[in-house]
Amino acid sequence: MNNYQFFATKKVSPIAKIIARILHAKLFILFQKHFNETGGPILEIGPGQGSFTKLLTTIPNCRYKGYEPESLLCKKLQEGGLPVTQTVVPPIPEHDNSFNAIVLLNVLEHMKGSSVAQYLASELYRVLSPNGIAFISFPSYLDWKTDFFNLDYTHSFITTEVNVSQLLIDAGFSIEHIGYSYGCFFSDLGRLPNALAKTARWLALTLLPRKISRKEKFQKLGILFAENIVLIARKKAK
Repeated sequence: MNNYQFFATKKVSPIAKIIARILHAKLFILFQKHFNETGGPILEIGPGQGSFTKLLTTIPNCRYKGYEPESLLCKKLQEGGLPVTQTVVPPIPEHDNSFNAIVLLNVLEHMKGSSVAQYLASELYRVLSPNGIAFISFPSYLDWKTDFFNLDYTHSFITTEVNVSQLLIDAGFSIEHIGYSYGCFFSDLGRLPNALAKTARWLALTLLPRKISRKEKFQKLGILFAENIVLIARKKAK
């Protein structure tokens, strides 16, 4: 059974596309800032639609490699000339110390519980070279609340700043950076559109007929600027 086909075939609104494009551009700047200290090969787990992937492959001599679990998305990325293989992780089918950076954007929350998340964290540590970085983003459950499960049934591992930090520290990482994004905003200013979007969704649920307000597009309005956490963890050099 393909658990992510709904994601591969869903239609994305023009506004969501613009927000994602700006967000990925800002994430890429942050990634380069930390990655430039080491350079070298990059592994991306769950490239999805591939918008961030295309930015990663612009880095000179980055030797990019991607693992995507969804067959339709993987085929699309391959047809675009990207070196992506259909693979479900964990485990990560690579040798120890193979990559200087591993990127996981909105992946960790799809792990089937804390034991699988721990396994993935240990695999990230194993596959990263000493001093390599894990560049991770994930939805903040404390802000998403019930939307965390309602809008994606494959969300299984609850992700917060604290529990993900604990997970990575136990795996041997040091936490180098923690940031917050609200749609395309990377400052506390993003909390305002976050609140406005949630209010607009509440008004839609309250004032519009149920058969309209319960549609997915109205439900997603509440997470358009929801809080996501960006965390950079570095493998300690022994």
